[in-house]
Amino acid sequence: MIERAAILVLALGSACGSRDREPAAPVRNDGVAAVDALALQGGTMIDLVHEVVRFAAADRLTVDRAVAKFGPLGHDEGPHSPLHLQPRDARFRDVAVSRRFDTGDPYTLDVQLATAIRLRDLETAFGTFKQTRTDWDVPRELVSPRIDVGGPFTVGLIVHVDRGVDLAAAEVTAFTVLPEPRGDTP
Repeated sequence: MIERAAILVLALGSACGSRDREPAAPVRNDGVAAVDALALQGGTMIDLVHEVVRFAAADRLTVDRAVAKFGPLGHDEGPHSPLHLQPRDARFRDVAVSRRFDTGDPYTLDVQLATAIRLRDLETAFGTFKQTRTDWDVPRELVSPRIDVGGPFTVGLIVHVDRGVDLAAAEVTAFTVLPEPRGDTP
């Protein structure tokens, strides 16, 4: 039986430069501001990922919760496109709430970081990732063990790594959180 968990999808680039997608909304934050904010707040980028995982596990994802946590609504291209927020925290380049195509209800939180995180740091924090089956022309997918932080929702991680990128040098630039209620199994 396959257990479904909340999925945190991480887009990875190489150490030479990331291939993160351009956000739909204008980028408000730069890496220098993110480093300054990080120093002032006394945390690391891996702490930030932990914080987002705890947020996703704590309660049902709603636009109101996301706005309260990350910042006011910014860019909305319509009911089948993500709602982009204007992040107050300079460590985020972009935060968006994606909606279900059929109902329009929020179901994922898409986050772009201002500063990359190393894949090996994620594995230290969340466990060893296992590769899934993917076609030869798409990025490799690596899946973490199920993450249980004690909330009513569980979180798992799926990491996308471009083929040819050395995993030891891979850096995370963006991730998506998909919370699922505890006990939901197919």
